[in-house]
Amino acid sequence: MPIPVSEKLREAFHKLGLTEYEMRAYLALLQRGEMTANQISEVAEIPYSKVYEVLESLEEKGWIGSEGGRPARYHARSIL
Repeated sequence: MPIPVSEKLREAFHKLGLTEYEMRAYLALLQRGEMTANQISEVAEIPYSKVYEVLESLEEKGWIGSEGGRPARYHARSIL
């Protein structure tokens, strides 16, 4: 089950340029810490077919980082 998000917080993330899936992935990483794409897909309820696209976009925007390896692990970056 994804993290409950108020409408106000959802709007703030959207104004910062994040999609719904990107917001869910980022919040999941903030809450749970470093995870694999599969774990993020499950925790954030993002279809596995979309999770790598979402994570790549978040990494390009500077919201998350990743550690190579098999499987790669992702972590939230501070946006402040």
